[in-house]
Amino acid sequence: MSAPTTAPAAPKAEIDFEKIDTQVLIDELEARGHDVDNEPDLESYSDDDLITELQERGMGDAPHGTRQSIVEMYEAFYLGKNEAAISIARRIAQDTTGRTLP
Repeated sequence: MSAPTTAPAAPKAEIDFEKIDTQVLIDELEARGHDVDNEPDLESYSDDDLITELQERGMGDAPHGTRQSIVEMYEAFYLGKNEAAISIARRIAQDTTGRTLP
């Protein structure tokens, strides 16, 4: 009589956490009894720590003039000048990413 054999374990699938809806993940963890705190207390971090974290994630300072451009874009949308607003939005996107839109 031969010893029972078991099927080899299936390889674990790699999880692409960038594609997972964060809220779905939080809901699933909470359903399994885990306590999930998804609201960090930013007051407990220094400004320098927060700036460093943003820079490490490639989300540092916005290009000079971006805030003024956003105000201009808002005003253009508010006044119904959608083409001008979209033009400003394109400029902001290109300036921020360093890429050129077609």
